[in-house]
Amino acid sequence: MAKGIKMFCAYKRGFETATVKNIQELSRADNGSLFCEDPRCRTRVEYNSGHTRHATNTVVPPYLKLAKDCCHASECMNSISGAVKVFVDDSRDVENVPDIFEDMQDGSFTFRLNLLEQTRTQLNKLSDKMATEPESSSLGKEFVETKQRLASYCKSAAGISRVRSLIQDRSDVKEFESLVKIQYKDRLVMWKDFFYDDERYHVLYNRLSRGRIEYPIAIRVTVKQVKSSKVEQYPVSIQCYAETEEQSSYIPWINLHQDLKDLELSSGQSYIVLGHVSHSEKDRFKNLKFAINNRQQIVRES
Repeated sequence: MAKGIKMFCAYKRGFETATVKNIQELSRADNGSLFCEDPRCRTRVEYNSGHTRHATNTVVPPYLKLAKDCCHASECMNSISGAVKVFVDDSRDVENVPDIFEDMQDGSFTFRLNLLEQTRTQLNKLSDKMATEPESSSLGKEFVETKQRLASYCKSAAGISRVRSLIQDRSDVKEFESLVKIQYKDRLVMWKDFFYDDERYHVLYNRLSRGRIEYPIAIRVTVKQVKSSKVEQYPVSIQCYAETEEQSSYIPWINLHQDLKDLELSSGQSYIVLGHVSHSEKDRFKNLKFAINNRQQIVRES
């Protein structure tokens, strides 16, 4: 039975009132009176107090899950297919931005990762041209529009990866992957080669050791501490919790561009980060480095 995605709001029925509550207002004592927030569903859900991820020893905060023997309605926003459709629909709200999701007319979508890369390349070329053009050049407007389009694509890529990260049961991942396929240039990219969770940092590092990954990837990280960097263009460096395996520690680092130095990421909070990744090694420490230039490259997991 499909378990859908982790939920963070529930419809709570009391003796006199019924209303949608955020998980911060709920506890295990509410179990029995909690239902799916989607009015098209209203199946029973339960408060879960969270757990510790063994790979990185980080704490997963409380979330809501289906009650035993319950299932979401097919159109529910918290079912896997419903969550994908809601996100795809929301990502199409930006004017003058071509859809990064192509509707395949069979209920599935192709996530066109190549559009993100093409826009990034175009933005870099415009930036180079603007450096040599007079101030009155019309390139400025085109640069701003392209930058906004890239931000929209980053938001879409990081957001759909967040949906993937919230799937409760590994057996449900296949359903998600059948609904969203990734296209990069003229080939399809498997989700396992695009998205990396806490237990697969070593896989990403080993892939990088064998050669450069040409497309941006998405990764789940949990912030550990914020440090200052000596790199002028990226003055803030954020260390995330590491995956430790066989005397090696695989550590993600988020390096924030100077324009984002005031971006606050909370210690202990999990995020989905989208970006190109490089690697380095010193003794037992194997580093995964992300240079972040746009705030839309980072979304909270919960």
